[in-house]
Amino acid sequence: MRERKIWNEYLTKFTARLEGGYLENLKEVIRRKERIVIKHHTMRLKKAGIIKISKKTLIDTFTYSIFDLYYWKLHKKGTTPAEELKRFKKTINTLDKYLDEDLIYYTLKDECKHIGKLTRKNIEKIISTLRYMAESIERVHKRSLIEFSKILRNHVMFNVSKELPESIFSRKARYFGLLTSNIVDDKSSALEAIRLSIACLPEGHPYTADLFLYLTSKILRIWNGTIKSQLHAPIDSGISEVILSLGLTDKKLKNLIYLSLHYEVFQTISQTLFPEDPSKMIVLRAVAERWCYDRDWKLCKNCWLNENCPKEY
Repeated sequence: MRERKIWNEYLTKFTARLEGGYLENLKEVIRRKERIVIKHHTMRLKKAGIIKISKKTLIDTFTYSIFDLYYWKLHKKGTTPAEELKRFKKTINTLDKYLDEDLIYYTLKDECKHIGKLTRKNIEKIISTLRYMAESIERVHKRSLIEFSKILRNHVMFNVSKELPESIFSRKARYFGLLTSNIVDDKSSALEAIRLSIACLPEGHPYTADLFLYLTSKILRIWNGTIKSQLHAPIDSGISEVILSLGLTDKKLKNLIYLSLHYEVFQTISQTLFPEDPSKMIVLRAVAERWCYDRDWKLCKNCWLNENCPKEY
């Protein structure tokens, strides 16, 4: 019933374009441009000081993913998540310091130009989320996706669940339930456990989880083995507007929380177009940043997708 609703209410245009063969050129452009996007993300991480692979790389990349959740706000202020993380890392330069909530608070307020200007409620959620992740990473001994997933899952289920305020836990209860039933026994279940574990955290957004897994697997190549076909494409408001302009959805996707109908619509599109690697759709984020979103007018003439975009929005 839910799958039928996805196709009938959100993907009728997508179905018509797909069956008519009108998406083949779009797919080819996305495949070609992904190389540029990978280089771009590599340079962003280097700018943030994420170079050597270690346990601290995991927490730094996770922090970058949280900061990138606020990309559009930072962009308006003339800075970037990489620049903010570089300032942050001047003080929070060891894994142990991620465990000191007071130190993180004053670092965000004093060192970061704009992340520290978020509401106190947002900052507190970021701080506790970073600590919970750092506590999990501290227990990791091998560079193994499955081991990391199991440790994070167990810490979230048995420790984080007890510490969360009731107001937050009640909103996250569904994810805790799904996490409990998701037993980690292969790479697919390991990835899902990581997504659900992050969803359980105070600042646990699906964009953060999907970007974190994309960066650690495809950019930094921390995890051994091929998991590309099981990655999810990150989605935010910018990407949502691009896919609407491309005529891939009938309506704009707004509710982007994990496992929401709108989230599943985008994952269905991504998996249908690129079953071998749905995360290729992150190219649309680059399009949103450069030409299509959060500006007075769209710069269609310069856009990679201009010749393949019906400009429906």
